[in-house]
Amino acid sequence: MKKTRTLLCIFVFSFFPIVCGIAEERAHMTVDMPGPAVSAPPGQSKKIVIAYPEIGSKVSADTFSMRTDATDNHEAIMRAIEYCRSNDVRRLDIPKGTYRFSMSNVITLYGFTNFRINAHGSTFIFTPTPVKKQYVQISACVRFALEDLALDWDWSVEPIASIVSVTAVDAGSRSVDLLFQDKHPSLGDDIVLTDLEPLHPERMTPDQRFFVILPGMGPKGFTEKKWVSPNVLRLTASPALAEFSRIRTNAVYRIRHYQYGGGGVRINDSSDLTISNVTVHGCMGFGFHVAGDVHHFRFNGCRVTVPPGSKRPISSAADHFHMTSAQGNFVIDGCEFAYGGDDIINIHTTAALITKILDPHTLEARVNGPTLIRTGDLIELRMPDYAPAGAMLTAVHTEYNEAGAVRSATIRFKDPLPAFAAVNGILFNRRYFTDNFIIRNNYFHDNRGRGILLEGSGGIIESNHFARHTGAALSVETVITSGWREGYGVTNIIVRNNKFEDCPFISYRTVTAAGTATPYHIFSDHLYESNTFVNLHPARLLFDIVSAQNIVIRGNSIEAVPIPGEDAMRSGIRLRFVSNVSIVQNHWKQPTIPAVVPMEKTGGIDILSNSHAR
Repeated sequence: MKKTRTLLCIFVFSFFPIVCGIAEERAHMTVDMPGPAVSAPPGQSKKIVIAYPEIGSKVSADTFSMRTDATDNHEAIMRAIEYCRSNDVRRLDIPKGTYRFSMSNVITLYGFTNFRINAHGSTFIFTPTPVKKQYVQISACVRFALEDLALDWDWSVEPIASIVSVTAVDAGSRSVDLLFQDKHPSLGDDIVLTDLEPLHPERMTPDQRFFVILPGMGPKGFTEKKWVSPNVLRLTASPALAEFSRIRTNAVYRIRHYQYGGGGVRINDSSDLTISNVTVHGCMGFGFHVAGDVHHFRFNGCRVTVPPGSKRPISSAADHFHMTSAQGNFVIDGCEFAYGGDDIINIHTTAALITKILDPHTLEARVNGPTLIRTGDLIELRMPDYAPAGAMLTAVHTEYNEAGAVRSATIRFKDPLPAFAAVNGILFNRRYFTDNFIIRNNYFHDNRGRGILLEGSGGIIESNHFARHTGAALSVETVITSGWREGYGVTNIIVRNNKFEDCPFISYRTVTAAGTATPYHIFSDHLYESNTFVNLHPARLLFDIVSAQNIVIRGNSIEAVPIPGEDAMRSGIRLRFVSNVSIVQNHWKQPTIPAVVPMEKTGGIDILSNSHAR
């Protein structure tokens, strides 16, 4: 291929040192990291120190009548927790066993400093009730550890999801008959169908080859349901369901009965956290959920997956690990996340979209929730294409409004709005960021959705195994729409020594309020080095990059042999609104090197010393 231009100052990533101390008992964790792009130049190292709880007295939960034969241990464990709080006890031990809990109450851990819970390999089983809540809530804690615990949903009461096969499709009546495999006795006329997701017929996991999600009950999905035999449910499709024509007899689907309900472990407004060897085998929402003023934390050896040997169709009904509007400085190391109903890891910060200018100090904006912008927060105003404008204002009053699906906030600022402030301008709340992180040595596999949705900066993703995701293994995004707004751009990222297998690979995406990608380079300084890509999803690109600058793709191995009749761009690289790209020393194990296609406003491409199998 032809060399088109020489790149400058893009190889700075090579010199970042990464040193991690192994976290032994009562030890702190120190990580040398690239500094955050918003405050440190590339190449400047910044340490992340995650403090471990200090040593102190300890008690055992069985002292407070926690028992393996009890039907609900909530009162007992809360007595133990309150005793520890009131008496400055530093450690709560839970004797190994299986303990049952009702989902009508939450195990709440609030306001602890220097506190540790070690469950010694215990399992907590949560029984669904009419009101279903979070399993565990950690809030306002500092130097806190939760260790050696498994959390699970009681499948004997009701399922989170079911597996069905298509026995009949009638195009005339637009109906489909679904045979339930191992139908749970709790499923009746009030059965909830969130959606239907195609499964691989042998693995019985989401099928990335032909993945088209069918919506559940509703005007755009199925409008009628009827049991025509004890194990067969007939659905009638709305005329608006275009995907109906793609349903085939003998196809296998997973029906999710839940999606965004109570999850496994939620963490708010805490710091110096260690979550070690904690497993979520099943829940009706996120496996792990981090939100708010949370920073300096690590997940080590954690799992969100079905029990070994289980035939369950799902682990968490939504994302395995979900972080929104937090404060960064975290490590995810040695974990396994699999079989969930959405993304493996979703790390993002939500933004706001200006909809009205009310007076010289006040505007109205679409927001994702009531706590996105609070009094005293420092807000950056950006142009509609995400370009910075040098405007930072302090919010002095906020009022949240909700009308149906529309969520908005009236925000008054201490200083006057700049002259450029207008409808479709973008607000970044600089109270929050998802910067400074390492994600390494993990196994992510067999889920519906993406591997990592990346919307944070100053991070390293290394030595992970990504396999069989239905969405991109790594999706780099910043999106503003009338319905949802997230991402502040992504800068200073290293992706190295990973294996990507049987999935769509690397995708970039920007959306402005106009519904188009932005020519502004909201993404910059990304290195992809020494990764292995195996068996690319059919008819997919290796990289699809947009709105970016200073990208290095170097020394990677690609084993994506073209299939006859497929798009010639399979395992190729597409660039839109991109400048300064280096594609060097990569090896394609196929007869030719696929195309690199520069599209709109793309330049500065360096293609050197790549090779392919002869």
